[in-house]
Amino acid sequence: MPDKSAVLAVEFGQVVGEEHVTRQEEALACYRVAGRRPSLIVTPGSPEEIVQVISLARQADMVIVPW
Repeated sequence: MPDKSAVLAVEFGQVVGEEHVTRQEEALACYRVAGRRPSLIVTPGSPEEIVQVISLARQADMVIVPW
């Protein structure tokens, strides 16, 4: 079974485009907060995409940290 962030990365990629979702360790390290790094980074490009990303994250009980 794939990990949760891998599945969500695919779902987020369908909303914002695969090029706007990353799970690369070196990129994730740049977004470390209080010693914790995100499992993925999503960069929506429109208000509509933001709404869809938030909706997917909420359905997955995922914490969102705006940057």
